[in-house]
Amino acid sequence: SKQTLNGRTLAVQITGEEIRIARAVRGGAGQLQDLTVIPTPQGAVEDGELRDVDALRQAMEPVLKADPFRRCRRAALLVCSPQIISESVTVPAVRKRQRLGQMLRANMDMYFPVNPADYHLTWQIEGREKTDDGVESLRVRLWAVPLALLKSCYALFNAMGIGVSMVGYCGYAAAMAAGAAFGEP
Repeated sequence: SKQTLNGRTLAVQITGEEIRIARAVRGGAGQLQDLTVIPTPQGAVEDGELRDVDALRQAMEPVLKADPFRRCRRAALLVCSPQIISESVTVPAVRKRQRLGQMLRANMDMYFPVNPADYHLTWQIEGREKTDDGVESLRVRLWAVPLALLKSCYALFNAMGIGVSMVGYCGYAAAMAAGAAFGEP
């Protein structure tokens, strides 16, 4: 959102090989500036999960305390991990987003073979469909993200005094950047 991504918001991607840090351009949808890339400390990230928060903090803090990042107090994270699972579903159309969320969370165990208590569910509406008899439904992309993965991300940024504004997931972000839609296998 415009409010989330402004000139004082960091855009951060942490992988097993590198940490990419940039500033979001105020008013520029999806535009970044001042890209800095530093190596990820060995063993600090495994399968997208932050295993050594202290080593990551020590690597990132000198960069974040220097210009042009020192005034940034919010971060938008791009998380890449094979632990994040995704599914596309079709559900009955509902008018309120809150109602859709309740319906998706209540049926999470039908969409994913995981314990819903250990995962955070997020979704994006991909489109609307109508059957021949005029019944409307929604195509929805779901992601189930391990809570442990999210907790480690929040712990890292909170330890550096930076709030997390949003978390995005690599597969979705890459598809959107390429202008691609998700397809069924």
